[in-house]
Amino acid sequence: MLKIRKYKLKKFTVNLSVFIVTLIILLILSEISLRIIENINEGSIIQFPNVIRPSKDQQLYFELVPNIKNQKFHETKISINSEGYRDKEYSIEKPDNTIRIVALGDSVGFGWGVNLEDVYTEVLEKELNKNLDKNYEVLNFAVPGFYTAQELRMLESKAIKYSPDIILVIYLFNDAEVKSFHEYDKLTFIYRQLNFFMKRMSYLHYSLSTVFAETRAKLNEREILGQPEKTYIDLLEAMFSENSEGWNLSKWSLIEIDKLAKGSDSELIVVIFPDIQDLKNYKYENIHKIILNFCKENNLNCMDLLESYKYYADTPMGTGPEKKDAHPDALGHKIMADGIYKNLIDDNLI
Repeated sequence: MLKIRKYKLKKFTVNLSVFIVTLIILLILSEISLRIIENINEGSIIQFPNVIRPSKDQQLYFELVPNIKNQKFHETKISINSEGYRDKEYSIEKPDNTIRIVALGDSVGFGWGVNLEDVYTEVLEKELNKNLDKNYEVLNFAVPGFYTAQELRMLESKAIKYSPDIILVIYLFNDAEVKSFHEYDKLTFIYRQLNFFMKRMSYLHYSLSTVFAETRAKLNEREILGQPEKTYIDLLEAMFSENSEGWNLSKWSLIEIDKLAKGSDSELIVVIFPDIQDLKNYKYENIHKIILNFCKENNLNCMDLLESYKYYADTPMGTGPEKKDAHPDALGHKIMADGIYKNLIDDNLI
């Protein structure tokens, strides 16, 4: 009986060892295969993680990697300047006779899917310098994935030292989601930093993490929207309700940005960016009204770009092969730049 048990234990140990070794070999082969694919078709696997890294500043949580040159991402090239934002090099000291605009935001403001020369900040800077008699600089501090609280921290820690005259906050609906990185406990923060590190080191880890995140997001959306009484509008209405943790954090952050702006003789402008995927049958006007009313109640300058985009409702302007991505293409960025330019002129802000 004892021999049988020893035999079974030995067999189990051998089988387990074979399984572990086989699994390790498969993982290594998968990693090698993904790296070969990436080398053949640059930007197809890793893409953006080469441009982003964990930040030592827990309130920022992550940041762009300085001095990145021509990193392939989708059909574009991304470069990050020496100060860690996607733009040309600017001196910290503002030149004489210069109006300086600092732009905060997430992936839309960053220019996800378009080349630098097509990003709205570049287009706006050219329009200002072509049509007005002063020198204008528009610095783009947007980082994909940022929420309003992180944009506040970006302004405090990096952007404010550039002495801006105007601070733009490109505001999207998802700014009202619940994201408060500075409230994570230390263990969670360390875990998430490690996850970021692994995404940059392992193509396989990045690929599996992406699939997992996309699947979880689809399941969550299906759970919410799969109920007959629930729609995407219901989801947005809940996000922008008075008891919404995300919306309240976002509102607090905007007020703090405004305080920081006023304390540095700058002017804050909140720029509402609409959902550009269905402008012909737009159903989210009420969300725009909620944001506009909040800004009015708190004396915040606010620009709503909805009407600027509705003029092009019949023209697809998302990125990607079928232009179905929610991020604007070059035309979408041109519309954003034109809309901001017109509002700046009309409101005598420049």
